[in-house]
Amino acid sequence: MESLIKRAIKAETEAATEKEKVKLALEENKRKTLQIQDMTLKVEEMEKFALGTNTLLNEMRRKVTDMVEETSRQRQRAAENEQELHRVNQDFDSLSLSLICSMHRLVAETTHLENEKIKKEAEVQKLIEENVRVRTLLDKKEAQLLAMNEQCKWMALNSPGI
Repeated sequence: MESLIKRAIKAETEAATEKEKVKLALEENKRKTLQIQDMTLKVEEMEKFALGTNTLLNEMRRKVTDMVEETSRQRQRAAENEQELHRVNQDFDSLSLSLICSMHRLVAETTHLENEKIKKEAEVQKLIEENVRVRTLLDKKEAQLLAMNEQCKWMALNSPGI
């Protein structure tokens, strides 16, 4: 009888431990989910930035084209327009280089974030699977505990000395 009580106490302790593990796994799961959501927002922000950068590049190209057309229509101001075109071309080249560097950094960061997202999703999936496994184990332990409890009650009721 004492052995059964010890086993019941041990089973209850194990069940409590398993419940705590499940709770911790759920908290970790929530934390990872929030991290993934945060990374998704960052990727979306970077995509918006890339779109804005592309629009800026297209606008600068349009400006250069406008300047070239203006130069051909106004030959008398050729010297002034030539200097302006040179300045605009330098700006364009500088912006193009800057944009190309930004795009390369953006692509690298996006790739990195996508890889991180994939890793985090895999971690979340593992945590979900572990959670299912732990819940199954917890259910099994609770069932064992209930069975042992019932057995203790039965033994107590059927024991002539009690």
